[in-house]
Amino acid sequence: MQIPQAIFTSAQTSRSGGYQLVAQSPDMSEEDARELSVWGPSHDSLLEEQGHCVSVNFHFLSSGRAAISRTTLAGQEYSGRTGQRVHTHFLVVHSEALQRFSNNPFSIVRAAVAQGALEVSSHVPRELPALRLLGRGAILDPSAVQKVATQVGAKALASLVQMIQQGANLGIILKGNAAPLFTAIVNCLPLKDRLQVSFSTGLRISPRRPFQFMLVPPEASPRRTHLRGMNMELVNLADQAATSFPPLTGWGQELFECLQAPSLGDLEARLKGEDERPIDPVPDIRSRVTSREPRGFDAATEADKHRGGVALANAATMAEAAEEPPAILPIRSFSNLLEERSVTEPLDACVSDAMTEGGEALRRLKAIWHHLHREFGADVIDPVRAKYVGDIVQVWKTYLASPNSDATRAGYALEVLEILFESPGSE
Repeated sequence: MQIPQAIFTSAQTSRSGGYQLVAQSPDMSEEDARELSVWGPSHDSLLEEQGHCVSVNFHFLSSGRAAISRTTLAGQEYSGRTGQRVHTHFLVVHSEALQRFSNNPFSIVRAAVAQGALEVSSHVPRELPALRLLGRGAILDPSAVQKVATQVGAKALASLVQMIQQGANLGIILKGNAAPLFTAIVNCLPLKDRLQVSFSTGLRISPRRPFQFMLVPPEASPRRTHLRGMNMELVNLADQAATSFPPLTGWGQELFECLQAPSLGDLEARLKGEDERPIDPVPDIRSRVTSREPRGFDAATEADKHRGGVALANAATMAEAAEEPPAILPIRSFSNLLEERSVTEPLDACVSDAMTEGGEALRRLKAIWHHLHREFGADVIDPVRAKYVGDIVQVWKTYLASPNSDATRAGYALEVLEILFESPGSE
């Protein structure tokens, strides 16, 4: 999945000096680049006094694509003027990518941060390749929601979600970092409504950047001209006694009931029920490994054994165009793959070749893996996948620990990772 990206910051370039779009992906449209240049936050745009100098921002462009950005401080201005340089990294995301992450901008930011894609560098390249974003996002992050519901109260959280869902523009006064609260709000919105909002967790109010909900400083007052002009309603979570919320109705009332339950399983079910399209969230790998134990070979049925032989033979046939077709695994159930090293060795070799050679080896692995996934299903395949994910993590630990290590192998390892998490039949 290729995501165009861009960087807006202060620099001296061949075009000009000052705040500008200093780097962008070649496939970014001129229209999108022009809008980001006008939208980009410049000097003193962050609410530094809030004690957390990072802002996650989300809004839609005229093209229909979403701009997900992360703004932070990045050292001194090149010109030497007082104050730190503001650095904004944009990801321009199309609808398919949003759906893959359950329409949750925070999930996309987390995935990009995990890949090291949003790190601030002292040297900004003129061109940025499109970001190959891996992974998926679950429909709900229960721990994030529960933590915020405990801190601000279930009624306050449900009220905020209801007001936002109904179209209110909110300026939220809050002590500390707004990201956890905003993350919980997005998690509590039905998926279709997540595409109707815009927000910023830490940028100052600006007519150039109107958001539906955003953090505002404690001294904010509805009497101020810019707040009246933006039709913004202030919600003071730092002093809830002075804040009155409207009565809960509809989704707000349902959400409040779910937040009061011992677990959020009912909320997750209702979110899935609210969504008109099927969502296939990928659970955290740790839960997959701990919740499923591979059946021992003794428990495998004769049907399993026959199915394993047929599947592996068919997989080998699919890859026969390659220079050296993979060895056919023994006719046994895949349910004992983690227990018998002799059974996994041929597949191990296929994965190893893919991470070393790329190209045809990657295509061969993809054909075999998809076929096995279709034949055996998630219960059997997931523990095998977890084993190879561990190998890939080790490759990247080695790569990051040594600047002289093999960057090509690390790149191929990411392609293997993407294959392991693809659904059978996907491109």
